[in-house]
Amino acid sequence: MSIDARAARWGDRTAIVDVAETDRFAPAGTIDDDRLTYGELATLSSWLADALATQGVEAGETVALLSRNRITGVALLFACERLGATFAPISHRLTPVSVETPLSLLDPAIVLAESAQRDLVRSVDGARTVALESLFDADGGGTGTTVGANGDPSDTTVGADDGSADTAADPPDESPSTGGPNRGDDGEAAPLLALHGSDGAPIAAYSAATVEANCLAAVLTWGLGPTDRTILLRPLSRPDGLLAVALPTLYAGGRLAIDRAFDPADAAKAIAAHGATHLVGTADEYRSILASDGGAAALSAVDRAVVSGRTDGELLDSLDACAGTVDRSFGWLGCPNALASDRETSESAHDQHASFHPQVIGRPFLDVDARLVDDGTVVAGAGTGELAVSGPVVANDVVPGEDGRDGAHPRRWRRSGTRFRRDERGRYALETDMDETP
Repeated sequence: MSIDARAARWGDRTAIVDVAETDRFAPAGTIDDDRLTYGELATLSSWLADALATQGVEAGETVALLSRNRITGVALLFACERLGATFAPISHRLTPVSVETPLSLLDPAIVLAESAQRDLVRSVDGARTVALESLFDADGGGTGTTVGANGDPSDTTVGADDGSADTAADPPDESPSTGGPNRGDDGEAAPLLALHGSDGAPIAAYSAATVEANCLAAVLTWGLGPTDRTILLRPLSRPDGLLAVALPTLYAGGRLAIDRAFDPADAAKAIAAHGATHLVGTADEYRSILASDGGAAALSAVDRAVVSGRTDGELLDSLDACAGTVDRSFGWLGCPNALASDRETSESAHDQHASFHPQVIGRPFLDVDARLVDDGTVVAGAGTGELAVSGPVVANDVVPGEDGRDGAHPRRWRRSGTRFRRDERGRYALETDMDETP
């Protein structure tokens, strides 16, 4: 996905907002409002690409980022696209021991780390580490903005937010892209993005085409457009944060607000302050927001609240009482956008996820083929088994792990590790008493 194409179409529109408070002793519910337009985000990514090149990063190499949620983390992905490099965000939730796993599998050319992760950086062995803050010069890296106290470029005096009159989510012309396929010295296409599992492994690699396919699938499934605004509740280092929420929002020309890490009071304040229309989160995150001061009131203005993974009927009924539409989704590292609420029937949203069947997720995302496998046999029709999916949105490679191919099914299939049941109408529901795949 080309950030240049989006800047050409939506240049003055706010793309991303950093709501993290600069005062770490600020009370709960305190948020800031540092913004970048699409034009400024494109400029920042161009500058970062130059900065990485100055650090010696070349096409086909991997850039690892050890950080919490930051605007810079989003811009670095576009910077790597320009260079033909692979962007690999590393979770700050890893330990000094577990962080060694993804770094050994990725073998990055450089590890960028925010100062707050100094304890994790100390355990990095054999990789060149660079302080994230050191990439920026005094004028914010040539973006025309300033570097805020949080170490990210910031500009709270952005131009007209709604400079574009677009209301549809038609993807802009991709011709201005300067990235193209990522290729190393051997001429083989390198992935644009590499994400790791909750314990640091496995590593899932996504090409630029696969990243864009995930964006398009989410945009068309949820009906996202330039008027949509979302608050990121998940880490950017996770597939359900970056590929399921952040990038699709920017792909559609919407507004993305991010905080360093999830805080229910801050999230409720940001949802209300930015008029969030679309949210994706886990059951635990929604429960925390509902329990916070003003949480239910903030959610009452949200058009669509998507609950990912397992939940219960009590939470769904609580969300039904305040949010406009409550939907479901399911995904994992190998396929972040796998299943979503069935939007092709005349059933009401409540009928699909009422408290007496909260396990029901729905049907596959756009262009996702799904099947159930039980004891090595593909289940035909209604039945139960492990969910496996194929299509343009699934990870191009998972290491270590199976290649997902067999003689009868040469396409790439990704196994979820989670059992589902499928009814006669083709709807998928999580089997009860089963652990959810991280």
